Amino acid sequence: MTQNADLEYQRQLVEIARYEVSRQRAGHFPTVRLLMQHSRSKSETSSAYYQGHRNSTVGITVNIPLYGGGAWAASRQADNNLRNALHTLDGRMSEVILDLKRQYRLSVSGPARINASLQAVRAAETALEGSKRGLEAGDRINLDVLNAVEQLFTARRDLARAVYGTLDARLTLRYRAGVLSISDLKEVAEYFPRPLP
Repeated sequence: MTQNADLEYQRQLVEIARYEVSRQRAGHFPTVRLLMQHSRSKSETSSAYYQGHRNSTVGITVNIPLYGGGAWAASRQADNNLRNALHTLDGRMSEVILDLKRQYRLSVSGPARINASLQAVRAAETALEGSKRGLEAGDRINLDVLNAVEQLFTARRDLARAVYGTLDARLTLRYRAGVLSISDLKEVAEYFPRPLP
């Protein structure tokens, strides 16, 4: 929950909303400003040689807002935006927890699905071999062999889905937990064949 990128983004939005509430509330406070100004001037004329003037002023202004007008509405809106951001964060946390549980179940059950798919491929290969022998013996027809081939390719497709689904679940689990690293990607890349040069 601390390293998930989506949740960290949402937490930052909550902090921005908090700062906006503080900023809007500060608009109702009195403000004090200190003003300082200093100027120097030099002049030379035919009657006065190297004549200079210095002028310094210091002042304080106090601004006390008597009527805020729409400022109160902006403050209430900032409060509502903060509540909305907090609710969104809670919703995102629930989504992340559910997704983590789902990806964990998929990654844990993946090896069992892969083993079942391997057994289905072996059974389909055996059935195809039996159909071919039956065709040679005259007990089977070409349609039986074609059906066996279809079952074999369906089993191989299901095996590939189980393998890639497990890999995807493990990567997604690590990503959603915020701990995905380059070594995880390199490990997954080992499962894919290298292209020929």
